[in-house]
Amino acid sequence: MKQNYLTNNSYLKVLLLSTGLAFANSCVNPDDLDFDRVAETKWNPDMALPLVNSSLTASDIITKGDKDGKIEVAPDKFCTLVYQDELSVKTGAELLFLPDQTMAQQNGNMTPLAVAAFGIAPVGGTASYSYSTVVNFSSGSTPMDSILFDSGSLSFTATSTMLHDASVTFTLISATKNGLPLVVNTVLNAANNYQNTVTIPINGYSFDLTNGGSQTNKIPVKMDVILTKTSSGNLPTTSDKISFTPSMNNLDWKRVHGDMGTFTMSTGIPDTIIFAAFRNSFFTGHIVHADPRVIFEIRNSFGIPLQVDFVSVKGNIPAPNPGAGDFVVTGSGVTTPLNVTAPTLAQIGQQVLSSRTLDKNNSNVRDVINYNPYFFITNINFVANPTGTPPSHNFIIDTSTVKAHVRCELPLYGKASNFEIVKEFDFEFKDTDAVESATLRSIMTNGFPLDLEMQIYFIDAFGNPIDSLVKSTSNRFPVKAGVIDGTGKVVTPTVVTTDNTIEELRWKVISSLAKKIRIKASVSSQPAADDIKIFSDYVLGVQLSARVKLKIELKNK
Repeated sequence: MKQNYLTNNSYLKVLLLSTGLAFANSCVNPDDLDFDRVAETKWNPDMALPLVNSSLTASDIITKGDKDGKIEVAPDKFCTLVYQDELSVKTGAELLFLPDQTMAQQNGNMTPLAVAAFGIAPVGGTASYSYSTVVNFSSGSTPMDSILFDSGSLSFTATSTMLHDASVTFTLISATKNGLPLVVNTVLNAANNYQNTVTIPINGYSFDLTNGGSQTNKIPVKMDVILTKTSSGNLPTTSDKISFTPSMNNLDWKRVHGDMGTFTMSTGIPDTIIFAAFRNSFFTGHIVHADPRVIFEIRNSFGIPLQVDFVSVKGNIPAPNPGAGDFVVTGSGVTTPLNVTAPTLAQIGQQVLSSRTLDKNNSNVRDVINYNPYFFITNINFVANPTGTPPSHNFIIDTSTVKAHVRCELPLYGKASNFEIVKEFDFEFKDTDAVESATLRSIMTNGFPLDLEMQIYFIDAFGNPIDSLVKSTSNRFPVKAGVIDGTGKVVTPTVVTTDNTIEELRWKVISSLAKKIRIKASVSSQPAADDIKIFSDYVLGVQLSARVKLKIELKNK
């Protein structure tokens, strides 16, 4: 807030107007006044004006300038400082790549029955036969039960040794879309030298790769041939055939079922949570948290049971800061792997939650947090099918992922010693020549169960202190904690009022250079007190006002 002081002329006008009104309503005869004598008199009126009227809550104090942490308030108004972050491994589409497929050539020889029928047919007559086979789908080391394709193409390259027109139909009865099988048609004749390649898109087709049973990576193909006699010569035999080679290209999938096996998915770069509050300037002291917790929430949409291995969990203070080093979290909470549930087929596309909480009962996390680290670093791996693939096998979709949400909860419950809170307010005071002295009154209302040592600074435009308000041995004035009841809650705030007089020369320097007022408090819990709790309705009230003594000279002109 900005305060503008009245100029000398402004004040003089107000003063004269007030004086005139007083004369108009009194029995004093103006002729009796000696204006020459009055004009030489120095006037010393007082003026009081507010400078600061504000209040600070736990959120204002703890998370000031901290974009990473936030205060969460429980229904009973108890406050918890929370830091959190989320990391994820590869999505299903990134994890599983399907290569282009070039399958083995298949040979569909003409059957004896078809040869006999074709031999007696007239020119223009037909004979037909069918050939069924199974081709292999290559998926590396991953046996697959089925695939739903998002995009890609299927091609058949066919060649006939029979020098007669052939109409060929390839049917993949296990590849369906909207309930209908995939069908590919082609024609082999003299015009294309009895060979042809036909390609169709397969987006939206689901391929059952079990061959109607318990096999994997199998695609049944049926070829139906209608042969038309174009001449009376070159009659085919059972050695004649139509050969075809299937291929699949540019494959993207939406869903895959199969045996994904046991493998490790790494999160790569360790996750780092920045405890910004511990790096703020006011954290020059120390806080002892009574019950901090670190919660790992794992959300898994892979149809694969997983296991979380805690490779490393630690706090860190980087050099050259005091106490620099790593503070490793140990205990059963991190040495025991976390089993992560997989969604069922009925939950496909959904995330299933599993969690692990590290607290004072299963780890030394309280000790680690109470080093007040700048960073909390976690490095975890995910092991797929840790006990082997289940009998029902696995499934993944292209958007499947596993996410680790790391949440550090620091309940504002514990002890504190000598950490500082800082708050700044705008300040401007003009026309200081008329000020003979200034008395600044501060009223501090402490609704926290914490003892404060206060100081007020005047700050220039560059953030540098010009002067401080309190000039005492300790250079601060104490404000005791609020009065608490039997449950540990503050029921009566402590109010401390102090007056400090600033002489003319100091005030001229302060009022001409200062742009802000900085209020700084060193905060500590009472040494003999139990762990204290901070609630959202606790308030530190700050009021600062100035009473200035003016010197006004009235001269007769």
